[in-house]
Amino acid sequence: MELDTLNSRLLAELDNNARQSNSKIAKKLRVGKNVINYRINNLEKAGIIQGYYTVIDAYRLGYSAYRIYLKLQYTSPRKEAEIVDYLVKLPQTRWVVFIKGKFNIGAVFLVRNQAELVDLWSKFDKKYHEYIYEPQICISYGLERYRLPFAKEYLKERANTDLVQIGGRVNIDSKDVELLRLISGNGRIPLLEIATKLRLTPTTVQYRLRQLMKKRIILGFRPILNMEKLGYTLYKIDFNLRNSEAYEKIKNFAQEHGDIFCLVKTVGWADVELEVYAKNTQKFYEIVEDIRKRFDGVIRDYNFFMYSKIIKFRYTPF
Repeated sequence: MELDTLNSRLLAELDNNARQSNSKIAKKLRVGKNVINYRINNLEKAGIIQGYYTVIDAYRLGYSAYRIYLKLQYTSPRKEAEIVDYLVKLPQTRWVVFIKGKFNIGAVFLVRNQAELVDLWSKFDKKYHEYIYEPQICISYGLERYRLPFAKEYLKERANTDLVQIGGRVNIDSKDVELLRLISGNGRIPLLEIATKLRLTPTTVQYRLRQLMKKRIILGFRPILNMEKLGYTLYKIDFNLRNSEAYEKIKNFAQEHGDIFCLVKTVGWADVELEVYAKNTQKFYEIVEDIRKRFDGVIRDYNFFMYSKIIKFRYTPF
């Protein structure tokens, strides 16, 4: 589906803050509220908007993130499906994806401590060791998630950036846990509905939400979009750099680039990792070559692959 200007700007506003009211969006776009209601409803019916989620910084809640990449061997489609199903059913996996390129499967584990990770991996390895060729495991210690490709140019300086990074742990009570569970996979759930389910007043819920945002546990609210229907494919580029100063330059470049969606920080993998939305393979190659030319003499080596299908994405660590 090709987006017209109004739909593109509407999705940009939702991507910047999906929890803002339709009235507020209508005012920004200078149209009537009924127009926004109609457009959002049509985008939902078309399967472009599949829902809304809350961006939660799990590090602030005491979790650590580990990423694994798996290259399979001796597997049939049935065995591959079995391995993916095993990973999806683990409560500690936040994200599971099929990959085309150097690896076949990627996953992110959210765990409380290293012992939990070791236990998870040991059980997985015992069951599937013969089918895995040179597994790669790295520590993910943060990311910068930017606006979607069609949003940056329109939003300009208003564009938010989700900064998920290791920091001091914040303790929350059981009501906040319930609140996060409710809002994590439904970022636009009405305040009154939350209050009813939690048996709190709307004022109390509003206060708790503001505190969770102030503590940087809630980082924002975004739509769940079917980017394939909009013609986009998600790619990942891993760069190893000549020196640490080059990292800041590439980070500044990524923040401004219209097609770069995310910058990932890891230990035990690449120096800088970029996730890019591109409309076709040729466009992606052009982006890679542009980066190489801009940072000639800085990039030691690089690798890339394509995320072919996201199988699991869990919005809360609980």
